[in-house]
Amino acid sequence: MKKLLCTLVALTCVLNLTACGSSSDSSSNLETTTASAIASSESTSAATSKVDEVDEDINLSSICSWVTSKIWNDGFCNIYHYVESGKDAIGQEMDIEFTIDNLKIAYAKKDAYNDYIQSLDDSIPEQAQLINAWNKMNEQIDILYKKVTTELPRPADKTYEFKYSLFKQYFDTFYDLCFEIDDPVFKKTKNASGHTTSNTETMSAAAVTQTTTKPISEDSSNNKDVDLDDINVSRVNGDVILTMPSDIISSDEENSFEDILKNPHIKGVTDNGDGTVKVVIPESEYDALMNEIHAQFAESIKEIVQSEEYSTITDIKFNDEFTSFKIYVTDQQSFDDSTDSIVFLSLYLIAGYYAYFDGREVTEEDLEIRLFDANGNEFFEED
Repeated sequence: MKKLLCTLVALTCVLNLTACGSSSDSSSNLETTTASAIASSESTSAATSKVDEVDEDINLSSICSWVTSKIWNDGFCNIYHYVESGKDAIGQEMDIEFTIDNLKIAYAKKDAYNDYIQSLDDSIPEQAQLINAWNKMNEQIDILYKKVTTELPRPADKTYEFKYSLFKQYFDTFYDLCFEIDDPVFKKTKNASGHTTSNTETMSAAAVTQTTTKPISEDSSNNKDVDLDDINVSRVNGDVILTMPSDIISSDEENSFEDILKNPHIKGVTDNGDGTVKVVIPESEYDALMNEIHAQFAESIKEIVQSEEYSTITDIKFNDEFTSFKIYVTDQQSFDDSTDSIVFLSLYLIAGYYAYFDGREVTEEDLEIRLFDANGNEFFEED
């Protein structure tokens, strides 16, 4: 069971909650799947022309997650701390060459994301502002990327110039705007027959992006519509049935079907033939897994509070389900003047992923985030 536990818990590591900000590979709206507005017409073809290269569906959520996690948290944030102190953002040892290699992999996705952003209708003021913030941020990404790939950063070297402040300025604006645009509208184009098409003829990202935590049926092997980003959970007669992406089980000898089936805690592993597998484990083992995930997320929140990067946050209290959070800060003005509100994304993701593994559906309406100053006065409540 240990290998399965490690594999499942590893899925939560996409929440790269470093001291520099929020996590990764997930979305700001707690819709933990990444689905794009794949249209039935050609109006969004330019936006998704490089989806195969990126190997994922593209929408504002996935782009925001990419720049937050892969470019900022794992990349530029760690790099500037490395230049300052020789350590990463949370004071740990850092392999700078490994960091740069990972940054190169992330950077390769930028053109596909740029295609999507440029396909948005800039006659809409909010989208025009987002496009402008993206373009300026995109330029800074190129500048900083060229710097670190042509001149390797040196540990604790104050002579190494790594000017990230402009990137951070544009990134903060882009990040905020991603929250405000729930239903992107794309530029009108002409299809092959010469007819003008618009976003009204397509499915929006908000319409197709869903979190599905419905219990699986025993006939799931015939279900071809399972979202591969979901983990579906059902409890049957003292067992828990998990349906998850089949690539969670590798072909290597240590984590193969045969190897997992040898574990006495695993009652069965079935390939559903639709890109998912069904794993049956005793309810007690599943509860132990949830306790482990809960402890990991609680530790992540503790690290946020202790991080020097969140200078105004003094404490975060939360309930057992990670649906209610109370954030305590030094004072409202300092918090408003800082970028510490980025912590909201980390908490959204924690809430979403925990519900995800727990087999519950959660929406933003189910969450409560409240802010208090040092005197206990509540000054802001997140809707």
